[in-house]
Amino acid sequence: MGKILISFITVFLISCGGKDNILDVTLMEVNSGKKVRLADYKFDYMVIYVWTGTCVGHEKDLKNLNDLKRKLRNNVKLVSLAILMKRDTVSELFKELNIKPEFINLYDSKGNITEVVKLITLPSTLLIDKKGHIIKEFIRLPSSDLINKSIASKGQD
Repeated sequence: MGKILISFITVFLISCGGKDNILDVTLMEVNSGKKVRLADYKFDYMVIYVWTGTCVGHEKDLKNLNDLKRKLRNNVKLVSLAILMKRDTVSELFKELNIKPEFINLYDSKGNITEVVKLITLPSTLLIDKKGHIIKEFIRLPSSDLINKSIASKGQD
């Protein structure tokens, strides 16, 4: 319980910001260790599952990401984003859980994402459009139906 509270307070304290677009935040690829920005990927919509090692439920959610990716529309990119974690820790967790990601797998050891997004909770899922606007934030990992409905309703605006 203490680790969860410390993680939540840390994220809350560094969640003040809003100076940049989420697409321009510098993140790191787990496999290659290279710096990337979300703007480097081509997509109409992106689903970003944001988590850290102390999140309640993150292991179950991570195990469901490959299945979720298969159920999303073709124009939707799926990203796993581990924050406040090191590359080796993220890699080891995926190995322990026997997950071979079919999705984009990133980490953010400094919590850079929180400079532009005030997260409600961890784990959290962000649905963004190609301009970097947050369409919706979900607690934990939503179903593909809920994500697809949120995209469809956005298209009706």
